Amino acid sequence: MTQSSIYRAPFVEGGSHAIDATLAQKLIALALGKGGDYADLFFEYRVGGALVFDEGILKTASRGVSMGLGVRVVRGDATGFAYTEDFSWEAMKRAAETAAAIATSGGGTMPTPLRPLKKASGRYDLDMVTLDVPG
Repeated sequence: MTQSSIYRAPFVEGGSHAIDATLAQKLIALALGKGGDYADLFFEYRVGGALVFDEGILKTASRGVSMGLGVRVVRGDATGFAYTEDFSWEAMKRAAETAAAIATSGGGTMPTPLRPLKKASGRYDLDMVTLDVPG
């Protein structure tokens, strides 16, 4: 395991909460189940760090992780959005249903089958991040 692999999103293939096309399709179906015209899923994973120096002296060091799932449902001019930081099925299902309830009521639209657009590139993979470099 490379050092950078600990900074990989948990929802990618091989992650602790991997999301595959079947699970994504189920979430889209739930989001459209109340009559939405369109739905999408936004998976977020952001790792950041900061070092603050004052006159050459390190004053603060911080790092943080922001991750979650956003579900957006659109029907006509109405848009519903829900977000969860929990990647359990129940939490993601609740987010999809909440976004649907906000945007619409009644009816339903069948989801379009998913197809991968392209494999995500490893363009910015690092062997080590600056926060792991010994001082």
